[in-house]
Amino acid sequence: MNFLLFLYLNIFLSTVTLIETTRVNKYLHQEHEVYKVEHEISTTQAKNHALTMDLNDIIEPAGCQPCTKSELSYCTSSSIINDHCCCEKRFEESFPFIPHTCFVGNKLCKPMFSCDDYIRLKRCCCHKLLLAKWKEMSSSSSIISYSSFYVLNVILLYIVNRYLY
Repeated sequence: MNFLLFLYLNIFLSTVTLIETTRVNKYLHQEHEVYKVEHEISTTQAKNHALTMDLNDIIEPAGCQPCTKSELSYCTSSSIINDHCCCEKRFEESFPFIPHTCFVGNKLCKPMFSCDDYIRLKRCCCHKLLLAKWKEMSSSSSIISYSSFYVLNVILLYIVNRYLY
C-alpha cells in the first residue's frame, strides 16, 4: 500500500514538474516585443516649425472633395498621428509642427484606415487644418498641455494595439 502511494505521489509530482517546466520554458523562449523610437518631433521643434510654416504653402491636390465631419474629426484625433507613424515612417515627415514620437517594433501596426485613405485625408482635409490649429496654439502657451494630450493618446493607442490585437 505504501509503495502504491509512493508511486502515485511520484508520478503526480513528476507530472506537475513537467507541466511547470514546460510553462517556464515556453515563457523563456517567447518572443518579446521590442520597440524603438523611429523618429521624434519635440515640442520645441514642433513650435518652431508651426511658427515658420506658411498656410498658403499647403496646396490641396486637384480632385479633393469637401471633407465630412467624421473626416475632420479624424484629422483632430490622435489617430492621424498613429496612421502617420504606420504609413509614412521615415519616408516623409508630414507633421513637423505636431509633437509626436513614432515607434517601430516587431509587430505590424494597424492604421485606422488604409494607408491610401490616410494619404488622401492628410492631403485633402487634415494638413492645412492641423497646421492652422498648431500655429494658433504655438503662439500661445497651450502647446504644452495639448502636446501632453497627444502623447497620452499615442500611449493609449499603443496599449490598445499591444493588448487587443
